[in-house]
Amino acid sequence: MVNHQALFFWAKISFFLKRILFLPAAERQVRNFINYSFFTHPGKMYAIVEIKGQQFKVSEGQEIFVHRLDAKEGDQVTFDKVLLLAKDDTYQVGQPTLEAKVNTTVLEHLKGDKVIVFKKKRRKGYRKKNGHRQSFTKIKIDSIA
Repeated sequence: MVNHQALFFWAKISFFLKRILFLPAAERQVRNFINYSFFTHPGKMYAIVEIKGQQFKVSEGQEIFVHRLDAKEGDQVTFDKVLLLAKDDTYQVGQPTLEAKVNTTVLEHLKGDKVIVFKKKRRKGYRKKNGHRQSFTKIKIDSIA
């Protein structure tokens, strides 16, 4: 025969233990992201770096597009706002940043696709059409140190 009071007691205890032992939601999300990255790219070093207000997950040899940088093609650019650094089974999370650097090379400057912005007010004869092309810079990640 099953003692329902004992089961209910242990269910309540386990519920509170889970709440105490489990990590806060934000830290859980970071750990899940890191663990997923370990399984998809084992042994590969990567970093999360902030460039012009945006965060990018980068690894050595990768080419990414960022908002236009004030540098000429072929210039070496170093970013020091590294938020997370991971290799193999270890990782470091900055509070808010780490003392690490990401060295990159500017490959080219280019523009994105044209975005049409059209405004209209009905029955008033007001129509306005604008186009916008965002400027980007293509960079290559040389090293993460």
